[in-house]
Amino acid sequence: MFEERVLPELRKHFGKGPVSVQRTFKFYGLAESAADRKLRPVYAAAGRKADCTILAGLGLVELRVSLRADSASSGKRALEKIERRVRTAMKEHMYGTDEDTLASALGNRLKKLGRTIAVAESCTGGMLGEQITEVAGSSAYFLGGVLAYCNRVKLRQLCVSPETLNVHGAVSAPCARELAVNAAGLLGADCALSITGIAGPGGGSEAKPVGTVFIGIFIKNRHSGRATSCVKELRCAGTRAQIRQRAVHAAMFQMLRRLPIIRNKKHR
Repeated sequence: MFEERVLPELRKHFGKGPVSVQRTFKFYGLAESAADRKLRPVYAAAGRKADCTILAGLGLVELRVSLRADSASSGKRALEKIERRVRTAMKEHMYGTDEDTLASALGNRLKKLGRTIAVAESCTGGMLGEQITEVAGSSAYFLGGVLAYCNRVKLRQLCVSPETLNVHGAVSAPCARELAVNAAGLLGADCALSITGIAGPGGGSEAKPVGTVFIGIFIKNRHSGRATSCVKELRCAGTRAQIRQRAVHAAMFQMLRRLPIIRNKKHR
């Protein structure tokens, strides 16, 4: 309470005294222990003035850094040095800082690139579209989605081939690919994500146990007209709700890592 409300007011009048600055760095795709190992050089370089805390949940990992500095400007410079080291250590795992979410990071990338996205969902029941549209201004890039929970919808609305469903099944890489490609075509989107899987608690088999998820990714280059598509297979652990949330997180990150990066000059 004192640092958040009283100390800033005192600084306005007196302009002296140490300040406390914080930043949160956000990652996806590695365990808390693996993140901690990669970040050890960052801890060592930050020194005793920095308090570093790791938090994790459902595939997401956060590093919260708090440090004391002689002034706001020196604190800002110190955090910038730490951020450069964090980005170097975590590379493709880092997706944002502070208030960023996977959905907002994906949305910001799509806006910068001037691209649109659509979704096709089965086992996640609309969660992916919901989380993408939780971001204010998402109408600039999100066109819509199809909730293809049963095979009839996959066949009729998204034109998944009967052969794909008969030979490979609805929970398969070929189905996920067709869902993504055809959702993009149906809705006129530059990019598309699909999710099909077994969220449980029943429905699994030895070949495809509960937690099996396939994510389809489709990306079209507006300038060349060429398109790429791929599929990511996951084995998600946890309850039904956790499996569905893990699948949504994974889908957004898989698209984010495949879209071109527009770097700020300070991060070059």
